[in-house]
Amino acid sequence: MKQKLRQARRKPWHITTGPGAQLKMKNELSSALDYAHRVEKLISENWAQHVVLPKYTPPKPLVWTDERVARWREIGEKPDPVMVWTPEQTGEFLDGVADHRLYPMFHLMVFRALRRGESAGLPWAESDPQSCGARTFLLDGQTRELLLFWRRRQQVEKEEWRQRHEEWRAERTAEGKERLKRYDPPVRRIWPGLHLGGRGARTTRSTCLRSSCGSSRSWPCHRCARMTCATALPRSPSPSAST
Repeated sequence: MKQKLRQARRKPWHITTGPGAQLKMKNELSSALDYAHRVEKLISENWAQHVVLPKYTPPKPLVWTDERVARWREIGEKPDPVMVWTPEQTGEFLDGVADHRLYPMFHLMVFRALRRGESAGLPWAESDPQSCGARTFLLDGQTRELLLFWRRRQQVEKEEWRQRHEEWRAERTAEGKERLKRYDPPVRRIWPGLHLGGRGARTTRSTCLRSSCGSSRSWPCHRCARMTCATALPRSPSPSAST
């Protein structure tokens, strides 16, 4: 595992992008700079317009025919970057994920042609036909029943996670109290003999330690052996000094 982490850290941090991603990034940047130039008057020109990129032609989708599937299984390479399932293959996929937790989302994407962002970010408030958004799609009876089932399942899972969270907090609170009982009493027992202000160890603040920095009546820091470190503690009065 450590060897894999070292190898991962040696890899460059830059992201390798293809021509399609480069064109998309240029268009986004050009749109922002054009707004800053024409509307906000923040810059003199849109410099992104002068960037020349290689010609990019979007790939055309290909259908997964039996011959292409056999070839892919033989050599392990896709015939094209964008491949499309046949209706039979789509049905086979839905049958294979029928017991999956996210099956309602897969069903919605297949039968109602939702994009990934739309299916993942669609809130329940926008699923009401009375309040349509920017893009409207109709639901058949089966899809509606699946969505209602998914909503009930979400509520059950939310309650389960809430109970688990409460149990986790209770365990951590009990563990913290046990540690406090284990380490706190010794500090309270030695506190009266230090002749310092405050009623107990809980009244100590980091400012009390910092105020004693540079004093000749200080212990050296246990980390750097310096007398001016913030972790240096004040020296308690010695018996000879008190007399």
